Amino acid sequence: MARIKSFFLLFIISILALPSAVYAEESVSSPSAKRVVALTWSSAEALLALGITPIGIADRQGYNDWVKEPQLPTNVVNVGTRAEPNLEKIHALQPDLIVSSSRRNVDLSSIVDAQVLTLDTFNAQHDNGQAIDRHFLEIAKAVGKTETAKLVLKQRDAQINTWKQKLEQHFADGIPKVTLVHFLNTTTAAVYGENSSVEYALSKLGISPAIPTQNTAYGVTHVPLKQLSSVGSQVLIYIRPFVEEQKLFSSVLWKHMPFVKQKHFLTIEPCWTFGSASSIERIAKVTTNALLAMDNQ
Repeated sequence: MARIKSFFLLFIISILALPSAVYAEESVSSPSAKRVVALTWSSAEALLALGITPIGIADRQGYNDWVKEPQLPTNVVNVGTRAEPNLEKIHALQPDLIVSSSRRNVDLSSIVDAQVLTLDTFNAQHDNGQAIDRHFLEIAKAVGKTETAKLVLKQRDAQINTWKQKLEQHFADGIPKVTLVHFLNTTTAAVYGENSSVEYALSKLGISPAIPTQNTAYGVTHVPLKQLSSVGSQVLIYIRPFVEEQKLFSSVLWKHMPFVKQKHFLTIEPCWTFGSASSIERIAKVTTNALLAMDNQ
């Protein structure tokens, strides 16, 4: 668990420090790719949602810890880290397509004999929610699954709309405002707000943020723990894991938070907040389930 905590803290710090320049996306021509290596968890998630099992993935253990769904088959080869993929392993797999992030500086096409689809999904200069769905369709086009992708998006939005109706029925006086967070340590929280995948999912549920934030590349803002008190009587949802949760939740400061006193603090299991189209549905699902289980006070 210590590894998970350190990984998430470093990940959040690193992505917020990245430049927000707009990168060009490389188009992928036919024929459809069959052997695909995913160097991002979001692309692996997208492929699995389309019924395509990648032959390789960067940091497969991290995918299992943080993304979880869709479940990654055991035969998918780990090809190093996302920051430093193992080019020899990738070459040995003989892929015909590699899906990568524009944040990666390595020119893969000059090293590996495969087409490279480079995606700039999270960027302060565009709407990340729209980019998530647009890039899901780009990946689908590359593997000949465009119609499947359109159906996945249609079914996802229909399912989320069903959950929205359940929430509206449950909260007769209106759905409360909600903010989702990860805890970086016992004094700092990572708040998911404007331009985050979380905001995109919650907006589809008809939920407004309990803590307004400014637009960032990944939609994440670091705030001091005491600032969470601004949630007031609205709802704060914590995404596991955090190894020091017992220490935090037993502190005097935490016990005096207004949303804690009113039992408007909820906990959900891990869900990937920098993912593809499937992550939007999972975020909406776990949030709905948590809210429906809350006493309607």
